[in-house]
Amino acid sequence: MSNNQLADNDEVKYVPKLRFTEFKNNDGWKLKKLSAFGKTVSGLTYSPNDIRNEGLLVLRSSNVQDGKISLEDCVFVDPNIKGVNLTEENDILICVRNGSTSLIGKNALIPKDMPLCTHGAFMTVFRSKNYQFVFQLLQTNLYKTQVANDLGARINSINTGNLLNYDFFVPSLPEQQKISSCFSSLDELIQNESSKLEAYKQHKNGLLQQLFPKNGESVPTVRFEGFNGDWVESSSEKTFSRIKTKNLVGEKNVLTISAQKGLISQEEYFNKSVSSKNVSGYYLIKKGEFAYNKSYSAGYPMGAIKKLSRYKQGVVSPLYICFSVDDKIIDSEFFQYYCDGGFLNSELGKIAQEGARNHGLLNIGLDDFFKNIIFKIPKKNEQEKIASCLTSLDEVISNQNNYIEFLKEYKKGLMQQLFPVLEDVSA
Repeated sequence: MSNNQLADNDEVKYVPKLRFTEFKNNDGWKLKKLSAFGKTVSGLTYSPNDIRNEGLLVLRSSNVQDGKISLEDCVFVDPNIKGVNLTEENDILICVRNGSTSLIGKNALIPKDMPLCTHGAFMTVFRSKNYQFVFQLLQTNLYKTQVANDLGARINSINTGNLLNYDFFVPSLPEQQKISSCFSSLDELIQNESSKLEAYKQHKNGLLQQLFPKNGESVPTVRFEGFNGDWVESSSEKTFSRIKTKNLVGEKNVLTISAQKGLISQEEYFNKSVSSKNVSGYYLIKKGEFAYNKSYSAGYPMGAIKKLSRYKQGVVSPLYICFSVDDKIIDSEFFQYYCDGGFLNSELGKIAQEGARNHGLLNIGLDDFFKNIIFKIPKKNEQEKIASCLTSLDEVISNQNNYIEFLKEYKKGLMQQLFPVLEDVSA
């Protein structure tokens, strides 16, 4: 249904599927324009010459992450720049123009204790006294549908005039406040649980740095009781066995490497296969075996190494290096955590730099990978103890992540119940 099919008619009233008890006998919801709730504030146009290392923060689309403001990627300009409109607490920051249509319409509330900031010209701010309810309106499918209708096939922006004309179903003010309170509490719970998840991840990263020796050292900073003695050197030549079995069995589970999710099916990760149609020349690897993608990955400048854990088998591009480890020498879970901690990446970097000095190429060759990588390991029982500790923490992280996803899905379902939906309007 297009925007103009929603007539601004106070006589037309709608009722959601679920309603708080005290409002069950109230009148239906009325159709209102977004402009009835507040106004937009235009963004700042600036040039590269205006950018500074510090000063006035300019909020952009990259600062809207999962419905929240993120300050990981910041741009600053001279605070005295002309034409600036300062952003205020509880403003709703909305992306109205972007090269990626999937980002258009994304929004987040400006929290308190923000640094002095404005927003870029590809963004707008919606300012409203009833900001909590408006923010929830901008999470509904009705909002997303109107954004999609505005974009069409070629336009990568939404006009602020059109935005103010968006239609929403609105109850009485007391019911708005009740709904706002409900969803604000749920958002706060999701935020708190997300903070816990980040704390668990940081704790794991800290343990990774403490349970493995630093460069040039032979013992870790933290050690479990009952273990002593120096860790000893091993090498890829002793430990790795190259896998080069081609996919002659017709396996179609094409894998890709994710820094966060490990070796994962392309269908699961991208929602489609991005490989060649003919994968008979791909390498076939089985559960417990490893693949190394030499391309840069976040946190792994020399590429990521991941163990296949999710499936019985799969295939990877012949550009990957595939191998198994000798389980008499090294526990495979321990080795994965060794890689996750960046310790093997450090060794690969040394080899690549040496290759660049000798041959002018920053590259890891097969001979180097299967002969020249040196790493320090403890006895097998200490490896297993370290792996067990980190595996338990990974399980906590996974459970916490699943709980957050459950809360997000619960919120989506609740929004479908507490707000009238398009299917009901069309009927």
